[in-house]
Formats: sequence, C-alpha cells, structure tokens
Amino acid sequence: MAVVISVAIEAGQRSEVGVVVVGAGMAVVMGSVSIIGLEKAGFRSLRRSRRIAPIVDQHATGIRIPMGHTVPFLIISLGACSVFCLSAAITWYFGVAETLLPGGRDTKGGAIFMAICGGGALAVAAFLLLVRNVTEFSIYPTGVRRYVRQWWGLSSKTHDAFLLWDDIAQISADELVTGTGRTEERNPRITLRSTTPIPAGQQLKFDAENEITVMAHQLVAEPNTLLSLLRFLKDNPDQRDIVARPDARELLTPPPLRERFHAARLANKAGSDV
Repeated sequence: MAVVISVAIEAGQRSEVGVVVVGAGMAVVMGSVSIIGLEKAGFRSLRRSRRIAPIVDQHATGIRIPMGHTVPFLIISLGACSVFCLSAAITWYFGVAETLLPGGRDTKGGAIFMAICGGGALAVAAFLLLVRNVTEFSIYPTGVRRYVRQWWGLSSKTHDAFLLWDDIAQISADELVTGTGRTEERNPRITLRSTTPIPAGQQLKFDAENEITVMAHQLVAEPNTLLSLLRFLKDNPDQRDIVARPDARELLTPPPLRERFHAARLANKAGSDV
C-alpha cells in the first residue's frame, strides 16, 4: 500500500489527476480489505474494544456493546473499487490522461470490462448502504437488551427485545456455519431462552417463540468473554450490580491470547476423548 500511495503522490506532483484518483482508490481498497481480513481472523478481539461503553437509559445503567465495522468498511472498499475501475475506463475513452489499464488490456474491450466492474461494485455498495442492519447489545443489572434496526431503502424497522434476568432460563452458544469447504465460515452466536414468550415484533430470523439469538460475531466484544459474563450474571444475582459500575466495561476484557489457545487445545482434546 505504501508503494501505491507514493505513486499517487508523485502523480499529483505531475498533475496527473487520473493516476491520483486511481492510486487513492487502490489505497482505500487495500486498507479496507486488510481491516476486514483482520476482523474476520479475530484480531479485533485481542483487546477490549474502546467502543464498549457505559449506557444509561430507561432500563438502568449498564454496558453497551455495538456491532463491528465490517459492513461499513466493505461499503467503503466497494466504493473505492468502483472509483478505480470507472476512472480507468473514463481516462481510456476520453484520453484525458495516460491510460490506466494494465498492459495487454489497453483496448476498448478492456475499458468496457473495467466500466462493468466499476458499475457492479457501485451497485453492490449502494445495495449494502440501503439494506443494512445496526445491532447493539446491552447488559444491565436488571436484564439484557438486544436492539436491531433494519433499513430497507429510506424506511427502517426496529426490533427491540429486553429480557429480565429472572426470565432467562438458559444461555447457550453455538455457531452459524455458512459456506462449504474452503469457504466455510463459523460465526459464534449466543441464544437466550426465556420463560415467557417473545413478542413477534421483537423476533428476528433466527429467534423462536421463547428465544432470542445474539449474533456475537457481529459485536465488538470477544464472544467467549461475553458468554462467560452473561452466564456469571445469570448464576450470581447478587453480583449483577457490577455492570453498573463506572469501570464495568473492563468485565469484557478478553483473556490473554496464550490462555485462549490453551483453553482451545483442552477443549479439542476433551472432544477427541469422547
């Protein structure tokens, strides 16, 4: 990425606008993709996210856990990719600068291909921008709240579910598996089973009449640390006030990576012995 930035700077000094635009677009794409890759690989969970913050609302004082930045960075990456591709096509068609197409593709067909790729990337970015979800999960001494706002174009719908601790019968965890083979991805999720029915307006796709599902992989908190905290609060009613303390977000600080690797090895060994 440093090479791309240096080329863009040199092009700016030579007043080559097209090269500057393409270089900036490539730098944004590479940076966004790198961040998404690190998040997917779990590096965002090495430390507690600074975005985990105290919250005070109608329910009580607690901890608010927002969702990660994967989708916003994906939209930015696609937008930058469209700028790169469309700029390459436009400079070829109008000859406003030195061609930005790669060697062997400096043809009308190559320009059309880049225009199609740029238009496709722009269309996907616009779709993700118009159809998106914002998820927040909050923990209080009195219970837990899952807040989801879904956008469909210019309209939105809110699913706001709150469960009292006394109504939570079970807390379990599993993985939502998507893809197959090399593209398989395991996304951790936490299920909260309630002793009372969940109103239909508060339910989402993976919920049930007496269950709400928290997509832990979408949140900035480390999933296992979040699960451990929820189970501790459920089993220790006299300790639930700790989430109302000023330093309560420290409760979601994940253990050192060495300890997590050791726990994973023990879990795999126990599973193989069964």
